[in-house]
Amino acid sequence: MAATGPDYTTMGVKIVTHTRRYHDELKEHTFCLAFPGDGWSGGISSAIFAGCVPLIISDGIELPFENVLDYSRFSLRVAEADIPRLPALLRAIPPHRIAELQRGVRAVRSRFGYASIASNELRISPNRTLAAPLLAPLAAAAGEDALHTLLRVMLYRAATRDHPVRST
Repeated sequence: MAATGPDYTTMGVKIVTHTRRYHDELKEHTFCLAFPGDGWSGGISSAIFAGCVPLIISDGIELPFENVLDYSRFSLRVAEADIPRLPALLRAIPPHRIAELQRGVRAVRSRFGYASIASNELRISPNRTLAAPLLAPLAAAAGEDALHTLLRVMLYRAATRDHPVRST
């Protein structure tokens, strides 16, 4: 039985599911969805690695590294209630704002991967030929990686803690 509802393909929206070409198809889009439940998993990072602006559709959750990264510079948050209006909302974004978000995605890309691990995996992995397309760009990324970002999150939390930690 076919689902009823709007035909988003007529609105210039393509819904891509996980296929063999999933990551290649993400690279062909300006915006990529990150739904509730993706949190620390693939939605946001997959979009960023593909060069896609993450469209975060999760009301009221803290995002990865949110206390040290300004998500408004590289992603858009859309309220769950606004999903039916999503094509119109995206069309209303001025081209200069899209360009700013895309620059922001490039600026934070290294923060969502582990460059130190990627370069080592490329060197020693028995599957390095298969892994190279994913790991090579990550290994070459300049800037702080996810480990550095995680350390910044921990330092931030330690500095803003309400009470001292007691050792046992």
